[in-house]
Amino acid sequence: MPIYELRADGLVKVETTSFNAEGFYERRDIQRLLRDQIEILDDQLMVIAEEFGGWMDSSRRIATT
Repeated sequence: MPIYELRADGLVKVETTSFNAEGFYERRDIQRLLRDQIEILDDQLMVIAEEFGGWMDSSRRIATT
């Protein structure tokens, strides 16, 4: 589904991109930003825990296809 930017002169389609292409990283940026501003998704949400990765083999992730 396309996303559009609302401008004074009309709607402009926002080009498809990725977090990587924009210089964002899931663990370093996205998780931190959501943790610090969870209310941006819904003001009734509360962060009660976050991912912990400080053990051996913590770089292994669940992957889906």
